[in-house]
Amino acid sequence: MNRIISYNVILGEITSVYSGDLTSNSSKFNRLYPSSLQQNYYYDAIKIDISQDGTYQFQSQSSLGTCGYFYENSFNSTNFNSNLVASNYGSGGNFQFYIEISLTSYNNYTLVVTTSSPLRTGSFLIYVTGPATVNFN
Repeated sequence: MNRIISYNVILGEITSVYSGDLTSNSSKFNRLYPSSLQQNYYYDAIKIDISQDGTYQFQSQSSLGTCGYFYENSFNSTNFNSNLVASNYGSGGNFQFYIEISLTSYNNYTLVVTTSSPLRTGSFLIYVTGPATVNFN
């Protein structure tokens, strides 16, 4: 079950936390990484809603190596690069992603979480720090 598990306010910054799972029932897609077609990656496409403009930091935590892909407007699993505005693998340390991005309130955003290896399953957390709470749908 995917859910918001907490909100914390520290030094004027708010941290929102999302808990998710990639299972054998999760959606799958093919992706280019770095220049060849890689097949059968489970993913979770998380709608991101913010109410205040600003810079937000997205950090994964998992026993899996996780990759993050950030889309504006919409995510299309058959056209992976369409609307892609940021992506990362490994900058968060320990094979985790870290994305720092400026967001505008009431725009449509989707964060796609997947793994660095095909057909990997497991749980993950996403910590989002910024000027306001983040709602995950």
